[in-house]
Amino acid sequence: MESIIKRLKRLRFFDVIVQSKRDEITQLRSGIARSPQYSSEPKGSPVGNSNENLNIRIINRTQEIQMEIEQMYNERDKLVDLINRLDDPVESMVLRLIYLNNYSINQVVRQTSLSRRAVFRVRKSGLNNICHSWHTMALLK
Repeated sequence: MESIIKRLKRLRFFDVIVQSKRDEITQLRSGIARSPQYSSEPKGSPVGNSNENLNIRIINRTQEIQMEIEQMYNERDKLVDLINRLDDPVESMVLRLIYLNNYSINQVVRQTSLSRRAVFRVRKSGLNNICHSWHTMALLK
């Protein structure tokens, strides 16, 4: 159950994390060295092409980050699907508001007209049902 809760908590920061990774890609791409400019003047330089090696490392890291973002979206889709599949629409709504819309408990109370206690009870019930569904999906694989 802790694994699911951790994954759902990460959903609260999903947009921030994805934007941070996209910013990292932008920063990496801005560091790609331009192709060398040749002149007729001889220059003493070390053996090897450090610009090419740097560009390769930047391209590889960019691809890794893009794969991480894709994996994050895939996991998010699975979690959203689990929330949407809940039988109780109140559980689904409360979990969506908390984990997808990043609402505080007080905001959920105002939005749903449920008491604080009811929100905590519904959230706990929804998490238990999601954990059950998650384990069932894992067994079917």
